[in-house]
Amino acid sequence: MVLLIGGGSHAGKTLMAQRLLERYHYPYTSIDHIKMGLIRGSADCGFTALDSDRFISQKLWSILKGMVDTCLENRQNLILEGCYLPPEEVARLQAAHSEVVAVYLLLSRDYITRCFSEMLRYESVIEKRGEPEERGMDAFIEANEELKAACRASGVRWFEIQENYQEEIQEVYRYFDEQISERERMQETPGSLQKEEEGNE
Repeated sequence: MVLLIGGGSHAGKTLMAQRLLERYHYPYTSIDHIKMGLIRGSADCGFTALDSDRFISQKLWSILKGMVDTCLENRQNLILEGCYLPPEEVARLQAAHSEVVAVYLLLSRDYITRCFSEMLRYESVIEKRGEPEERGMDAFIEANEELKAACRASGVRWFEIQENYQEEIQEVYRYFDEQISERERMQETPGSLQKEEEGNE
C-alpha cells in the first residue's frame, strides 16, 4: 500500500509521515530529499531550488510515479510526503490503483492569519530547515488557496485546518486508519475471509 501526503508548506506533512511510520511501520520518503539529492547530485536535473513548486512538481512526477509503481508491483508499502504531488496526477494514480491512499493537508486563510508565527516556530519539528522562512503570510494564504482549488478540480481528498490544529488533524489520522483497514480487508484471500466467518458462527 502507498500513502501519499501532499499539501502546503508548514502544514505538518513530515510530522504526519513520521507518526504513520510509527503506527503502521511503513517506511517513508521525503520528496524534499529526492529533490535536493537531484539538485546536489546532478548538474542537469532540469530544475533548481529557486524554481516554483509547480515547475519542480512537473519535473519530479515521473520519478515519483515510477517509485509508486515499483512499490505496487512488488507489494511493498511506502509513505511519500511533500509539496510536489500534483493533484491531477495523483487523482489519475488513485483511479488506476486502489492500493494508493492520498491526502492533502491545507491551512485556511483564518488559521494562517491567526497562527502564522506559531507555524514558523514549529517548522523544524522533524526535519531541520536551513534558512529561516522568507515568505510572508500572504504568500502562504495564496499557496493554500491555489492548492485547494486544484484539489477540488481533481477530486482528491483534502483536509483544511480551520481553528485547532491538534484536534482537527485527528480527523486525517482517522481517515487513514479507515482507508488502510478497508484495503487490508480487501486484500485478504477468500479462504481467510471464509475461515473468519466460520469462526464467528
